[in-house]
Amino acid sequence: MARANSRIELLLVNLTGLQNFSLLTVLVAFFLCLAPHVYAVSLTRGNFKADAPRSYVASMQKKQNKTETDLRFLRAEAAHLNGFETLALYAVAISIGNVAGLPTSQLNSLSLFYILSRIIFILSYIFLSTPTLWWIRSLSYFGGIAVIFRLFWSAAAALQ
Repeated sequence: MARANSRIELLLVNLTGLQNFSLLTVLVAFFLCLAPHVYAVSLTRGNFKADAPRSYVASMQKKQNKTETDLRFLRAEAAHLNGFETLALYAVAISIGNVAGLPTSQLNSLSLFYILSRIIFILSYIFLSTPTLWWIRSLSYFGGIAVIFRLFWSAAAALQ
């Protein structure tokens, strides 16, 4: 795993030209928050009410006899909101890690793990409707939260 992670880090260093790309992952995380909403809107086939998006979501929640597409729409919207609920904490954690002077390899590795956990979370939230597989969503969510805690803990230790 460490070897694969090193290859990914090397690829990203070459693509970005930056040794420390951890701050850029905050932007990636932001766009990952938007992606489920874009997908949800595409499911409505032009029926989404952009002038009152929250009302549209509320009407879908109240709808009787929801189709699988309706349920997928609601799960995508929930994944969208969940992303924004954790984004600020992640942005602060990565920023504090950089200010505290954590090793670049640690910042890069943790930021990649966070992004990967968010991708798995989003995909599992939207596409896994079987209750026996929901543990994947929970595990990926807590994996991302663990990254945030690790960043705060490491930064606090570095600033002592």
